[in-house]
Amino acid sequence: MHPGLLLLLLSLATFRLTRLAVKDSLPLVAGPRQWVERRTLGTRLESLGDLVTCHWCASAYVSAVLVAGVDWLSDTSVPLPPVFWLATWAVGAMLAHLEPEK
Repeated sequence: MHPGLLLLLLSLATFRLTRLAVKDSLPLVAGPRQWVERRTLGTRLESLGDLVTCHWCASAYVSAVLVAGVDWLSDTSVPLPPVFWLATWAVGAMLAHLEPEK
């Protein structure tokens, strides 16, 4: 697969999975997200609550899992995985930031 197409697909997948984890109201993810947010508010673990509500923070972990998964589990080899991780993280987070609020 062409590296540019791979970067585009991984970036779009990062955006969508990050949005699912951070913003969507699907009960499967919204319930646990709200639980973590409530339990960590005002505690030493407040940064964990930020992780489930911040697009930039969550997209770092989502993109890392996606790049590692594609590199290890598929026939497609990711060229320079650390660079791809940073690129997909940045594009996914920028797309989330550009998305209009409801």
